[in-house]
Amino acid sequence: MESTDQPLSDAEADVSAEDLDPPPRPPTLSGVLSVALLALVLVFVLQFLLGMVLGVIAFSISSSPQAGEETLAGILGSTLGLTLTILATQSALLIAAWNGASRHPHSRLEQYGLRRPHVGPLGCLALVFGTVLLGMVGQLLAAPLLQYFSTGVTAVVESRGEMSLLTFAAFLPCVSLVPGFVEEILFRGYLQRRLLRRLRPFWAIGWSTVIFAILHLDLYQGVSVIPVGIWLGVIAWRTGSIWPAIICHVAFNAWVNAWAFVGQQGLVSTATYVDVSYTVLGLAVAGFLIGVVILRRLQPTPPAGPSVFDPPEGAEAIG
Repeated sequence: MESTDQPLSDAEADVSAEDLDPPPRPPTLSGVLSVALLALVLVFVLQFLLGMVLGVIAFSISSSPQAGEETLAGILGSTLGLTLTILATQSALLIAAWNGASRHPHSRLEQYGLRRPHVGPLGCLALVFGTVLLGMVGQLLAAPLLQYFSTGVTAVVESRGEMSLLTFAAFLPCVSLVPGFVEEILFRGYLQRRLLRRLRPFWAIGWSTVIFAILHLDLYQGVSVIPVGIWLGVIAWRTGSIWPAIICHVAFNAWVNAWAFVGQQGLVSTATYVDVSYTVLGLAVAGFLIGVVILRRLQPTPPAGPSVFDPPEGAEAIG
Protein backbone atom coordinates (compact mmCIF):
# COMPACT_ATOMS: atom_id res chain seq x y z
CA MET A 1 0.00 0.00 0.00
CA GLU A 2 1.48 3.40 -1.05
CA SER A 3 1.86 6.24 1.41
CA THR A 4 -0.21 9.37 0.76
CA ASP A 5 2.21 11.64 2.71
CA GLN A 6 3.73 14.33 0.50
CA PRO A 7 7.06 16.01 1.30
CA LEU A 8 6.81 19.61 2.50
CA SER A 9 7.87 22.36 0.12
CA ASP A 10 10.68 24.75 1.15
CA ALA A 11 8.17 27.51 1.91
CA GLU A 12 6.03 25.20 4.03
CA ALA A 13 9.12 23.99 5.87
CA ASP A 14 10.16 27.57 6.65
CA VAL A 15 6.68 28.41 7.98
CA SER A 16 6.68 25.28 10.13
CA ALA A 17 10.11 26.14 11.52
CA GLU A 18 8.95 29.66 12.37
CA ASP A 19 5.88 28.27 14.11
CA LEU A 20 8.11 26.09 16.26
CA ASP A 21 10.38 28.99 17.31
CA PRO A 22 9.52 30.31 20.77
CA PRO A 23 8.21 33.88 20.80
CA PRO A 24 10.68 36.56 21.97
CA ARG A 25 10.48 37.29 25.66
CA PRO A 26 10.97 40.50 27.64
CA PRO A 27 14.47 41.03 29.05
CA THR A 28 15.21 39.59 32.47
CA LEU A 29 16.60 41.67 35.32
CA SER A 30 19.46 39.20 35.72
CA GLY A 31 20.42 39.69 32.08
CA VAL A 32 20.45 43.46 32.42
CA LEU A 33 22.40 43.39 35.68
CA SER A 34 24.93 40.97 34.19
CA VAL A 35 25.89 43.65 31.66
CA ALA A 36 26.32 46.17 34.50
CA LEU A 37 28.48 43.66 36.39
CA LEU A 38 30.53 43.04 33.23
CA ALA A 39 31.11 46.79 32.95
CA LEU A 40 32.29 46.94 36.58
CA VAL A 41 34.69 44.01 36.12
CA LEU A 42 36.06 45.44 32.88
CA VAL A 43 36.69 48.81 34.52
CA PHE A 44 38.80 47.15 37.23
CA VAL A 45 40.61 44.91 34.72
CA LEU A 46 41.49 47.67 32.26
CA GLN A 47 42.56 50.05 35.01
CA PHE A 48 44.71 47.29 36.55
CA LEU A 49 46.34 46.54 33.19
CA LEU A 50 46.94 50.24 32.61
CA GLY A 51 48.55 50.53 36.04
CA MET A 52 50.75 47.52 35.30
CA VAL A 53 51.95 48.96 31.99
CA LEU A 54 52.63 52.39 33.48
CA GLY A 55 54.35 50.72 36.46
CA VAL A 56 56.70 48.77 34.20
CA ILE A 57 57.57 51.98 32.35
CA ALA A 58 58.06 53.96 35.58
CA PHE A 59 60.32 51.39 37.24
CA SER A 60 62.31 50.78 34.05
CA ILE A 61 63.33 54.44 33.82
CA SER A 62 63.99 54.87 37.56
CA SER A 63 67.19 54.20 39.44
CA SER A 64 65.59 52.66 42.54
CA PRO A 65 62.28 51.15 43.67
CA GLN A 66 61.49 54.29 45.70
CA ALA A 67 62.14 56.49 42.69
CA GLY A 68 59.98 54.14 40.60
CA GLU A 69 57.06 54.59 42.99
CA GLU A 70 57.42 58.36 42.81
CA THR A 71 57.63 58.27 39.02
CA LEU A 72 54.51 56.10 38.80
CA ALA A 73 52.58 58.42 41.12
CA GLY A 74 53.67 61.36 38.99
CA ILE A 75 52.52 59.67 35.78
CA LEU A 76 49.14 58.68 37.22
CA GLY A 77 48.55 62.22 38.50
CA SER A 78 49.62 63.88 35.26
CA THR A 79 47.33 64.96 32.44
CA LEU A 80 48.49 61.96 30.41
CA GLY A 81 47.78 59.55 33.26
CA LEU A 82 44.32 60.99 33.89
CA THR A 83 43.52 60.88 30.19
CA LEU A 84 44.58 57.24 29.90
CA THR A 85 42.58 56.32 33.02
CA ILE A 86 39.45 58.01 31.66
CA LEU A 87 39.84 56.33 28.26
CA ALA A 88 40.37 52.92 29.90
CA THR A 89 37.21 53.35 31.98
CA GLN A 90 35.12 54.52 29.05
CA SER A 91 36.44 51.67 26.88
CA ALA A 92 35.25 49.19 29.52
CA LEU A 93 31.75 50.72 29.52
CA LEU A 94 31.57 50.72 25.73
CA ILE A 95 32.68 47.07 25.52
CA ALA A 96 29.97 46.10 28.02
CA ALA A 97 27.29 47.97 26.06
CA TRP A 98 28.46 46.43 22.79
CA ASN A 99 28.50 42.94 24.30
CA GLY A 100 25.01 43.35 25.73
CA ALA A 101 23.55 44.54 22.45
CA SER A 102 25.17 41.67 20.53
CA ARG A 103 22.93 39.21 22.38
CA HIS A 104 19.71 40.55 20.83
CA PRO A 105 18.29 40.76 17.30
CA HIS A 106 17.45 44.47 17.15
CA SER A 107 19.98 46.88 15.67
CA ARG A 108 22.37 48.56 18.07
CA LEU A 109 21.04 51.98 17.08
CA GLU A 110 17.59 50.90 18.24
CA GLN A 111 18.81 49.18 21.40
CA TYR A 112 20.82 52.24 22.42
CA GLY A 113 18.05 54.67 21.54
CA LEU A 114 20.12 56.49 18.92
CA ARG A 115 17.16 57.78 16.97
CA ARG A 116 15.49 61.10 16.27
CA PRO A 117 14.15 62.63 19.51
CA HIS A 118 10.72 64.14 20.12
CA VAL A 119 12.24 67.51 21.01
CA GLY A 120 13.79 70.29 18.93
CA PRO A 121 17.00 72.33 19.31
CA LEU A 122 15.46 75.01 21.55
CA GLY A 123 13.97 72.32 23.77
CA CYS A 124 17.38 70.67 24.00
CA LEU A 125 18.90 74.00 25.01
CA ALA A 126 16.44 74.30 27.90
CA LEU A 127 17.25 70.73 28.94
CA VAL A 128 20.98 71.53 28.89
CA PHE A 129 20.49 74.42 31.33
CA GLY A 130 18.28 72.17 33.45
CA THR A 131 21.12 69.67 33.58
CA VAL A 132 23.46 72.38 34.85
CA LEU A 133 21.03 73.13 37.68
CA LEU A 134 20.71 69.47 38.68
CA GLY A 135 24.50 69.16 38.53
CA MET A 136 24.83 72.06 40.96
CA VAL A 137 22.28 70.43 43.25
CA GLY A 138 24.21 67.17 43.18
CA GLN A 139 27.47 68.90 44.04
CA LEU A 140 25.83 70.63 47.00
CA LEU A 141 24.41 67.34 48.26
CA ALA A 142 27.79 65.63 48.01
CA ALA A 143 29.82 68.57 49.36
CA PRO A 144 30.27 67.04 52.87
CA LEU A 145 31.97 64.05 51.24
CA LEU A 146 34.43 66.08 49.18
CA GLN A 147 37.14 66.19 51.81
CA TYR A 148 37.11 62.47 52.55
CA PHE A 149 35.88 60.55 49.49
CA SER A 150 36.98 62.37 46.35
CA THR A 151 40.33 61.00 45.17
CA GLY A 152 39.28 61.13 41.51
CA VAL A 153 38.00 64.70 41.71
CA THR A 154 41.05 65.85 43.66
CA ALA A 155 43.42 64.42 41.03
CA VAL A 156 41.55 66.18 38.22
CA VAL A 157 41.46 69.49 40.11
CA GLU A 158 45.19 69.38 40.90
CA SER A 159 46.13 68.41 37.36
CA ARG A 160 43.79 70.99 35.81
CA GLY A 161 45.40 73.76 37.85
CA GLU A 162 48.79 73.00 36.25
CA MET A 163 47.57 72.77 32.64
CA SER A 164 48.30 75.30 29.96
CA LEU A 165 45.39 76.56 27.89
CA LEU A 166 46.44 74.37 24.95
CA THR A 167 46.79 71.27 27.13
CA PHE A 168 43.39 71.87 28.69
CA ALA A 169 41.81 72.30 25.25
CA ALA A 170 43.13 68.84 24.34
CA PHE A 171 42.07 67.37 27.70
CA LEU A 172 38.52 68.78 27.68
CA PRO A 173 37.05 66.30 25.15
CA CYS A 174 38.30 63.42 27.33
CA VAL A 175 36.22 64.62 30.29
CA SER A 176 33.19 65.82 28.33
CA LEU A 177 32.66 64.36 24.86
CA VAL A 178 33.89 60.80 25.52
CA PRO A 179 32.07 60.19 28.85
CA GLY A 180 28.96 62.02 27.67
CA PHE A 181 28.60 59.73 24.67
CA VAL A 182 29.78 56.40 26.10
CA GLU A 183 28.00 56.64 29.45
CA GLU A 184 24.69 57.53 27.82
CA ILE A 185 25.08 54.59 25.42
CA LEU A 186 25.36 52.19 28.36
CA PHE A 187 23.25 53.70 31.15
CA ARG A 188 20.37 55.57 29.51
CA GLY A 189 20.71 53.64 26.27
CA TYR A 190 21.19 49.92 26.69
CA LEU A 191 20.43 49.44 30.40
CA GLN A 192 17.52 51.84 30.91
CA ARG A 193 15.77 50.96 27.67
CA ARG A 194 15.85 47.27 28.57
CA LEU A 195 14.72 47.99 32.12
CA LEU A 196 11.76 49.96 30.72
CA ARG A 197 10.57 46.74 29.09
CA ARG A 198 10.56 45.01 32.48
CA LEU A 199 9.87 47.76 35.05
CA ARG A 200 7.78 50.90 35.40
CA PRO A 201 9.63 54.12 34.42
CA PHE A 202 10.15 55.16 38.06
CA TRP A 203 12.05 51.96 38.83
CA ALA A 204 13.80 51.67 35.47
CA ILE A 205 15.20 55.19 35.75
CA GLY A 206 16.01 54.64 39.42
CA TRP A 207 17.96 51.45 38.83
CA SER A 208 19.87 52.85 35.86
CA THR A 209 20.80 55.88 37.99
CA VAL A 210 22.00 53.69 40.87
CA ILE A 211 24.20 51.68 38.49
CA PHE A 212 25.43 54.93 36.94
CA ALA A 213 26.41 56.23 40.37
CA ILE A 214 28.10 53.00 41.50
CA LEU A 215 30.25 52.76 38.38
CA HIS A 216 31.81 56.14 39.10
CA LEU A 217 33.79 54.22 41.78
CA ASP A 218 34.03 57.34 43.95
CA LEU A 219 31.61 58.11 46.77
CA TYR A 220 31.61 61.86 46.22
CA GLN A 221 31.06 61.54 42.47
CA GLY A 222 28.55 58.75 42.96
CA VAL A 223 26.35 60.90 45.19
CA SER A 224 26.80 64.08 43.15
CA VAL A 225 25.68 62.48 39.86
CA ILE A 226 22.39 61.08 41.22
CA PRO A 227 20.24 64.18 40.45
CA VAL A 228 21.78 64.46 36.98
CA GLY A 229 21.35 60.72 36.40
CA ILE A 230 17.64 60.90 37.22
CA TRP A 231 17.20 63.99 35.02
CA LEU A 232 19.01 62.39 32.06
CA GLY A 233 16.98 59.23 32.56
CA VAL A 234 13.73 61.17 32.37
CA ILE A 235 14.97 63.01 29.28
CA ALA A 236 15.87 59.78 27.49
CA TRP A 237 12.54 58.20 28.44
CA ARG A 238 10.29 61.11 27.48
CA THR A 239 12.10 62.08 24.26
CA GLY A 240 12.40 58.47 23.05
CA SER A 241 16.08 58.99 22.27
CA ILE A 242 19.40 59.31 24.07
CA TRP A 243 20.65 62.11 21.79
CA PRO A 244 19.27 64.90 24.03
CA ALA A 245 20.77 63.15 27.07
CA ILE A 246 24.13 62.91 25.28
CA ILE A 247 24.03 66.61 24.42
CA CYS A 248 23.12 67.53 28.01
CA HIS A 249 25.80 65.26 29.50
CA VAL A 250 28.56 66.55 27.19
CA ALA A 251 27.55 70.19 27.70
CA PHE A 252 27.42 69.84 31.49
CA ASN A 253 30.82 68.15 31.75
CA ALA A 254 32.35 70.71 29.41
CA TRP A 255 30.88 73.66 31.33
CA VAL A 256 31.90 72.38 34.78
CA ASN A 257 35.49 71.69 33.74
CA ALA A 258 35.94 74.77 31.55
CA TRP A 259 34.52 77.21 34.09
CA ALA A 260 36.53 75.61 36.91
CA PHE A 261 39.66 75.96 34.74
CA VAL A 262 38.88 79.63 34.18
CA GLY A 263 38.57 80.13 37.94
CA GLN A 264 41.72 78.17 38.81
CA GLN A 265 43.82 79.99 36.21
CA GLY A 266 42.43 83.42 37.10
CA LEU A 267 41.56 84.14 33.47
CA VAL A 268 38.83 86.60 34.53
CA SER A 269 38.40 88.85 37.52
CA THR A 270 36.65 87.60 40.63
CA ALA A 271 33.75 89.97 40.07
CA THR A 272 33.26 88.75 36.50
CA TYR A 273 33.52 85.13 37.60
CA VAL A 274 30.81 85.63 40.24
CA ASP A 275 28.54 87.60 37.88
CA VAL A 276 28.74 84.97 35.15
CA SER A 277 28.17 82.17 37.67
CA TYR A 278 24.99 83.80 38.96
CA THR A 279 23.80 84.46 35.40
CA VAL A 280 24.27 80.80 34.52
CA LEU A 281 22.45 79.83 37.71
CA GLY A 282 19.47 81.95 36.70
CA LEU A 283 19.44 80.47 33.20
CA ALA A 284 19.73 76.98 34.74
CA VAL A 285 16.65 77.53 36.91
CA ALA A 286 14.68 78.86 33.93
CA GLY A 287 15.90 76.01 31.73
CA PHE A 288 14.89 73.43 34.30
CA LEU A 289 11.36 74.83 34.63
CA ILE A 290 10.91 75.06 30.86
CA GLY A 291 12.41 71.59 30.47
CA VAL A 292 9.91 70.11 32.93
CA VAL A 293 7.02 71.62 30.94
CA ILE A 294 8.45 70.28 27.67
CA LEU A 295 9.01 66.79 29.04
CA ARG A 296 5.51 66.62 30.54
CA ARG A 297 4.00 67.33 27.13
CA LEU A 298 5.91 64.58 25.33
CA GLN A 299 4.50 61.11 24.79
CA PRO A 300 7.19 58.48 25.44
CA THR A 301 7.88 55.93 22.72
CA PRO A 302 8.22 52.38 24.12
CA PRO A 303 11.56 50.69 23.34
CA ALA A 304 11.47 48.11 20.56
CA GLY A 305 11.04 44.49 21.62
CA PRO A 306 8.70 42.47 23.81
CA SER A 307 7.70 43.94 27.16
CA VAL A 308 5.97 42.65 30.26
CA PHE A 309 3.43 45.43 29.66
CA ASP A 310 2.40 44.12 26.25
CA PRO A 311 -1.16 42.71 26.13
CA PRO A 312 -1.36 38.90 25.94
CA GLU A 313 -1.30 37.46 22.44
CA GLY A 314 -4.77 37.44 20.99
CA ALA A 315 -6.10 40.01 23.43
CA GLU A 316 -8.12 42.87 21.99
CA ALA A 317 -6.27 46.17 21.88
CA ILE A 318 -7.66 48.96 24.01
CA GLY A 319 -7.98 52.50 22.68
